[in-house]
Parts: sequence; structure tokens; C-alpha cells
Amino acid sequence: MRRAYQSFVERERLLMRVCTESPEEAILSMGTTPDGLSREEAERRLEEYGPNELPHTRKLGFFEDMLRRFKNPLVIQLLVVCLVSALVGELKAAFVVVPMIFLSVGLSYMLESRSDRAVESLGRQVQSRATVLREGQECEIKVSEVVP
Repeated sequence: MRRAYQSFVERERLLMRVCTESPEEAILSMGTTPDGLSREEAERRLEEYGPNELPHTRKLGFFEDMLRRFKNPLVIQLLVVCLVSALVGELKAAFVVVPMIFLSVGLSYMLESRSDRAVESLGRQVQSRATVLREGQECEIKVSEVVP
């Protein structure tokens, strides 16, 4: 993780430096030409750096997701209230808090699941494209094929 962060910081510094350079200096710093990259060089860089995509995160299983939701500070607070109420003999209060806990966890699961499905659906519908310069010609490519 630390290595990834250092790599990010180095790329950020390079970007900041390139942004302050003249166009000619920036072209040299980025290892390109005024005509853009050759198709071969673009393919080589794509092979070296990989696609321009966000990393995919592993989806949690149902029980892992539920456990994560029970670690929410509000839910923990409700669990403590429920436990203390039961210990001091206030069973009515404890029985009122239990549904609140399950409503909180259930609603958050349901709403987050819906929003995740909506985001996935939008991601499938949208194909982001970028205009790049390759061998002096403007061409449109997928954003995932843009290389440094």
C-alpha cells in the first residue's frame, strides 16, 4: 500500500512539473512528439502501464456486508442502549430498540444495493471516449486505452 502511495505521489509531482513547463518542454518530458505517439508506442505503453481504469474492488458477501453494517457507530450505540435497557429491567425499551436496529441495517443494505445496481447499469451504458493524437492524426479511442 505504501509503495502504491509513493508511486501516486511521484506521478502527481511529475504532472505538476509538466503543467508548469512550456509546451515544448512538456512534450519532451512526456516522451512524445508534436504529432503524438505512434500506434506502436501507444500499444507498448498500454502493455507496460495497463488500461486506464479504476481498480475493481471485491464485492462483499451478504454476511460480510451485514457484519460491516453492524459496526456502524449508530447501530453500535443502539445495541448498547438495548443491552443496558435489558440489564436494568426495561424490557419494553429493549424491544423498541431491536426493530430500530434491524430497520437501520436493513434500509441501509437495501438503499446501497439499489444505488450499486444503478451505478453498474450506468457504467454499462456509458462508453467514455477521448480524442488523442496518433501519428499526426486525431482519433477517438476508449478512455481505457489512453496511455501516459
